[in-house]
Amino acid sequence: MEKIRLIIASDKDRVGLRSKLKKWLEQNNNLEVILLSRLKISRIRGEIKPKNPTLVFITASLYTSEEFNELCGFVKKLRKHLPKTNIIVNTPRLSKNQREKLFEGGADDWIDDRLEYPFLGRTLEAIVKKKKIPYLSQAII
Repeated sequence: MEKIRLIIASDKDRVGLRSKLKKWLEQNNNLEVILLSRLKISRIRGEIKPKNPTLVFITASLYTSEEFNELCGFVKKLRKHLPKTNIIVNTPRLSKNQREKLFEGGADDWIDDRLEYPFLGRTLEAIVKKKKIPYLSQAII
């Protein structure tokens, strides 16, 4: 079976995310997980693109509109360098306009960070296995 490369990029060191997904990650031994603790555009070409990830899962807190704009810029640049990679963004609740801006920038989907992590694990698994799933952001609104 083909190795699935999952990059988890975060605006902060979210150790809790990995521990909450640990059970799911352990069940998928064909999964390679790479953790990045900063969302810096400069990391895309040097650290993310060479890994040729199947999925980039981005977590961000977004306390200000400036942080949201930085996230959108990161997603847009990521999409430019990795046109076939799935990009999923996990943040606190976003307005409809903010979600649309993320999608326009190249995000494949958005997941509200209030979701239960077992659901998140199953969802990520479905995405990396290219199973058809309903638009998560529509189900959460």
